[in-house]
Amino acid sequence: MSQYWKEESGAQTWTTDIVIIGSGAGGAMAAMTLSEAGFDVVVLEQGFHYDYKNAPKTLGETIGTMYEENGFRTTKGEPPIPVAGGKGLGGSTLINSAICFHTPKDTLQRWNELSNGAFANEDAFYQKQDEIWKFMQVRETPDMRLSGNDLAHKRATKKLGWVEGNIHRNTPGCGGCGRCNAICSINGKNSIDRAALPRAAKAGARIYTGTVVQQITEKKVQGYILNRAKKRIGTFTLHAQTLIIAAGSIGTPSLLQASGHNTKNDQIGIGLHIHPVINTWAIVPDPIYRPGSTQGHYSDQFVDDRVLLEANPILAGAFYQAFPAYGLSGKELMLKGAHMASTGALIRDITEGSVGIPNNGSAKISYSLGEADRKALILGIHKGAQLWLEGADAEQIALPIFGSSPCRSMDEVYKAAPTDLSLERMIGYSSHPQASCRIGRALDHNGKLLGYSNIYVMDASSLPSNVGRNPQISIFTTIRILAERFCEQRGKDIIPLFT
Repeated sequence: MSQYWKEESGAQTWTTDIVIIGSGAGGAMAAMTLSEAGFDVVVLEQGFHYDYKNAPKTLGETIGTMYEENGFRTTKGEPPIPVAGGKGLGGSTLINSAICFHTPKDTLQRWNELSNGAFANEDAFYQKQDEIWKFMQVRETPDMRLSGNDLAHKRATKKLGWVEGNIHRNTPGCGGCGRCNAICSINGKNSIDRAALPRAAKAGARIYTGTVVQQITEKKVQGYILNRAKKRIGTFTLHAQTLIIAAGSIGTPSLLQASGHNTKNDQIGIGLHIHPVINTWAIVPDPIYRPGSTQGHYSDQFVDDRVLLEANPILAGAFYQAFPAYGLSGKELMLKGAHMASTGALIRDITEGSVGIPNNGSAKISYSLGEADRKALILGIHKGAQLWLEGADAEQIALPIFGSSPCRSMDEVYKAAPTDLSLERMIGYSSHPQASCRIGRALDHNGKLLGYSNIYVMDASSLPSNVGRNPQISIFTTIRILAERFCEQRGKDIIPLFT
């Protein structure tokens, strides 16, 4: 792929019709749609371009280079929860597991209730989503590409009679290396930097990397320029008729608030959902290791309880932390690497958090789980344990609970994870921040920031609520619709996704 982005230095001044801050799922989709409609578009991305040629070689290097706050971005609340996010051309689509779900119908109905009908034409929404599905080259993970953990997950759910299926993923060139979270090393993932940004550039969009935005007004964006060594090498001032903020559900409200725009709109940063995930690790009797997809199998058995089980990547470091094994026992545990299995219970959270102004570069995320979500997490722990102990005859499992011992039966699980288990003992994580600058709350139906005439939000933060599934397809669909509305209101012809 030829270079379609620019790495600048020195004092720069740019002028454009539309500036888009962020190049992830929302920003890239908006950039392609608007530039192809004839607008002069500039995209600003604080990270850099990565592909198989210059990708970090290890997960540790990737986290230090391509994850927000070096992977340490965490909520403040009970319990503290890490919130992963990508940094680079393509945003989190670079380092996600490429998981794709259609927006559940009850989710879309809920969005319409909360936003007073922002997506009232549900048939049109799903027609657009079908186009996005095809555009992103989403396909069901075939059995031949399931990892050993995926296959064990599938066998266990089938044994238990649970609703299950192979995950759909936007990985048309998947080689089964299982390193999606460390950026695809063979360009097998159709992440948004490959699907949309080259089209935007071909249509005339200017895409600048290493551009860190510090301040935005209604007509101007200012910041500084970094090189890949994180050294400041310049500054920029950009004048635009329209600003589109697409810095993600943490970055977007943070930037708007830091620039003082919450004085006119106090709903900025309110309503954050994060889809907390709780893991269960297992040692199964027979070796299961084989290369395959990063995450290729799921169970929807407990959807009515707001719990989705997904096979997880097998990371030795996570196992070593989960099982209280030291010295020789730790060495013996690592020798069981081919027997390791893992599942994650994703919770469609009811809890709403908030995002504030960053402090010394660290995001301010306030989020304390409510009682209903505490119960959902405990159910996720119980069902993850049942999956491995009863579905796969695991020798032992480790629970995501501080101070717990390995369990070898469901009786031990219920004792270690009682229904009154306190939040402070639970170990969770998240990678799906959403809905912190919502349509129907902070934005109108077109994504325009209420109180302003020319500032829009087009990313995961603009969703009216959470998805309840891995959200990237829902984000692509929503932002394509918002960008098309922007074009239609200005008399611009929209170029179809397929010509």
